Amino acid sequence: MGVAEQYTSGPDRMTNEAIETLYPGLIEALSGHPGIGALMVRSAAGGVLVFGPRGRLDLTSGQSDGIDPLADYGLRAAENLLHLDGFPNAGDLIVLGAVDRVSGEVTGFEELVGSHGGLGGWQAEPFILCPAGFELAEDPLVGAPGLYRQLTAWQIQLRAEQDAH
Repeated sequence: MGVAEQYTSGPDRMTNEAIETLYPGLIEALSGHPGIGALMVRSAAGGVLVFGPRGRLDLTSGQSDGIDPLADYGLRAAENLLHLDGFPNAGDLIVLGAVDRVSGEVTGFEELVGSHGGLGGWQAEPFILCPAGFELAEDPLVGAPGLYRQLTAWQIQLRAEQDAH
């Protein structure tokens, strides 16, 4: 088994320190790449770190150095990344494409256009087209569970209105 396979097949996520030991300068090089806006990794101490081209943010403590790497990703970016960090199958490195401040486009790392399901850019501004008079039960709606609760509430409202007629 090679060195890379030894670490990629492990049961735990690699930390910032372990990655730096195996691949010196990798995190710094990636976070400084013009197509990358932010990079998330765990620290050996259990913190969640986000690196950007001109700054670093510890999501666990809230401490930052330099320019906030999540500034272009919206108000809920830190919360969303902490949620992602909680998944047992989250990657060792989570890489976010850079946001173009003029067009609102996010650098995509797949063959699809934009950053569907990612943070930042105009695609992070979803909307629901519904009849006038429908109200949001939760404002803002957050994630698929919130959307499901909203659609279910509207369905109940519509049934009640139909039964009243």
